[in-house]
Amino acid sequence: MSEELSQEFIEGYTGLLLSSWTNEDERARLLADPAAYAAAKGLPVEPGAVVRVDETPHDGLFTQAEVAAAWSGTPGVHTLLVPATPVVDLDEIDEADLEAIAAGSVNVNINVYVVLV
Repeated sequence: MSEELSQEFIEGYTGLLLSSWTNEDERARLLADPAAYAAAKGLPVEPGAVVRVDETPHDGLFTQAEVAAAWSGTPGVHTLLVPATPVVDLDEIDEADLEAIAAGSVNVNINVYVVLV
């Protein structure tokens, strides 16, 4: 995958992030079997690849280049950048948005903020 991520990847990755931040059961599923969870969210998991979850806090939002490098930068290893603390204002997401996310749609308008520590 190049540094330019496909719209399908971006939608799957965004859905994965929001699901893991808003639902403890979803986060548990992600951490229990990252490869299966990523594939279920529509991410292109290479056969035999290991999928890791990096929960390291991040100062601000990830760039597409950072996400692409983590996902495809090491042959045979995909790393999902999923900080334990959300980098979006989850209070902006209502039940209809959550249902849309769960259904695979990420056409949800939310305000993104940067947390500076």
